[in-house]
Amino acid sequence: RARLARALGCHPMAVILEDPLAGMDAGRRVKAAQLMLGLCAGGLAAVVLAARQEDFSGPAKRLTLSGERFIQGYPVEHSGAQAGTQGRAMAESGAEPVLEFNKVGVCYGTNFILRDFCWTIRRGDRWHLAGANGAGKSTLLALAWGDHPQVFGNDIRLFGRRRGEGQTLWEAREPITWHAPEVHAHFHEHLSVRQAITTGVTGSFAPPPPERIDRPRLEALMDHFALGEVADKPYRQQPAPVQRMALVGRALFKQADLILLDEPHQGLAPADRKRVNSWLEKDLRPHQALVFATHEAAERPAWLNRSLNLDEILA
Repeated sequence: RARLARALGCHPMAVILEDPLAGMDAGRRVKAAQLMLGLCAGGLAAVVLAARQEDFSGPAKRLTLSGERFIQGYPVEHSGAQAGTQGRAMAESGAEPVLEFNKVGVCYGTNFILRDFCWTIRRGDRWHLAGANGAGKSTLLALAWGDHPQVFGNDIRLFGRRRGEGQTLWEAREPITWHAPEVHAHFHEHLSVRQAITTGVTGSFAPPPPERIDRPRLEALMDHFALGEVADKPYRQQPAPVQRMALVGRALFKQADLILLDEPHQGLAPADRKRVNSWLEKDLRPHQALVFATHEAAERPAWLNRSLNLDEILA
């Protein structure tokens, strides 16, 4: 949001924006889109590359890249729908807990993001985690992954074991996989697309030993994600949507007991979002637990069986 404000705040005559609304919740997307459309009506020339055409309603000239050609698009009307969630969390099952937050608190100075927060994720759970920007979704998943400075000052348990007690960071991460938009920002390794996906086995940015790579699974995943043609090409030379798709595949390559996905659809075309959802639906096993954090209620996979809206419980 700050980068968008910076780009528009200098009063340019023309601007090129790539997916400027990515990562914003529904309310902020509407406000930002209205601001940009208003500036265009006042004379600003803008080229916007957008994964979601519906974010920019109205009569803008629309082109869709099909293969190597642009085809004329059609006006999109805003539906006015807001992202939400289908109710509060359901009653807990009796399955084994894999992740527990016990009266967790996260604060920066005097500003509390979370206070006395309790949540238990059990085997077989498929959670939809919702909430506006700043509600704490990414903070929760970063705490679970161990990528937050306040993790060891809280009672957070993985498979019954408190974070920081008798395990190294990498030992604690072994049964977990995690994906978030910031992975794309920091993944700059000189690897092929195929190698980038295999780094999910260890959770690091380096490929694992060959004996740890499930080759048939790797080929099946790349085929499903339509990455076969670029599998052996340099990851860093691929377009951003292809890189993002590869990094989602990286998180799903390892069949982890706990899968943490923070905005896995961000920056993906509708067809690629469907590929991610269908892979998860077919691939998840009964013993695995999943947290799927997203702003998009309309793209919430139907097979998610539990729901937590931080806007409601932290209000």
